[in-house]
Amino acid sequence: MQLFKGLDEDGDGFINFYEMEEYLQLFFKTAFMLTQSSLKEGLSPFVLGHETAIACFMEADKNRDGKMSFQEFRTWYKSKQSKPGTILLFFEHA
Repeated sequence: MQLFKGLDEDGDGFINFYEMEEYLQLFFKTAFMLTQSSLKEGLSPFVLGHETAIACFMEADKNRDGKMSFQEFRTWYKSKQSKPGTILLFFEHA
C-alpha cells in the first residue's frame, strides 16, 4: 500500500508516532490555509495533528509497541473504509 510507504518516512517498515503526527500536523496546517478556516482559540494544526495521531495509535497499534506495522495499519485502515466521515479523510490524498 503506497499510503503506508508514504507515512513511513524513515523506511523502517513501521509508522512511528512522530511520523504520523508530523503528517497530520502538515495536513491540518495545509487544510486550514487552503480553506482559510479559522480555528477555535487555543487550537492549532499542531494540537489537532497531535491529538489525531494519539487517536490513530490508540486504535491501530494493537500490541502497544509505539509503532504501526503494515498489518496493523492495513487492518485499521480497512475497518475505517466502510464508515463514511471517519478519520480516513486525512489519508485519502496522501
